[in-house]
Amino acid sequence: GGFDDYIEEVDLPFLESKIEKYKREYSINPGARGRVLKLQAENSLYESYLSKEFIEKVVSGEISSEIGGELVEAAVLICDLRGSTTMAELVEPGILADFLSSFFADIEDIIFGANGQVNNFRGDGFLCLFTGNNLAQAAASACNAALGIRNHLELYNDFRPEFLEEPVKMGTGIATGRLFLGNIGSVHKLDYTALGEPVENAAKLEGLTKVEKVDILIDEATRNLLPSSAKISEAQVALGTMKVFSLEAL
Repeated sequence: GGFDDYIEEVDLPFLESKIEKYKREYSINPGARGRVLKLQAENSLYESYLSKEFIEKVVSGEISSEIGGELVEAAVLICDLRGSTTMAELVEPGILADFLSSFFADIEDIIFGANGQVNNFRGDGFLCLFTGNNLAQAAASACNAALGIRNHLELYNDFRPEFLEEPVKMGTGIATGRLFLGNIGSVHKLDYTALGEPVENAAKLEGLTKVEKVDILIDEATRNLLPSSAKISEAQVALGTMKVFSLEAL
């Protein structure tokens, strides 16, 4: 028991034979190592701009590289970092860039952990999609992600960097329904994006969180898909004739 449980016995002869095998392959084909290193560098570069999940779907053919798309049922989550304009004016660019990179990586992990995907960055926020086996599951996953962001911020603000005088806050809007998902653009540049009423509504809801002074707002379609045990209250604001709800817990 104890620490020894984490130590595995190593078959040294087998390990040495593998090393010798790789040495022989590289000596027979001197260009092989260079090509491998180049591919690794390119893959690392792509992952700096695109999610690993997205790259894998493109390579597998699940996501086409041609202009076009499909209609899908999904929950859309749009979140936005509050006070970023003030931060940009007060914080040195290098420090701000490091903070945003680290902070957004944490938020991305929460999204991925809730089975969502980050479709694209929107300035100081994200547009995220949740599909799941059905729309109810997608809505629940998006709400779990939003609650995960809330919990993360509570902990983060207890230990936030000294240059952040005010607590970090985010606003999140969630809407559910049918949308277009695919490639738009030109022969020079394609953008894999989501379009449709749920995207527009999620963006509006995110903006309304400032008016309602809450961190998470969901539309009526999302509310109707959540279990009755969810703790939700109707907001004072509305989306046209549609009711809007503040999410407290699932």
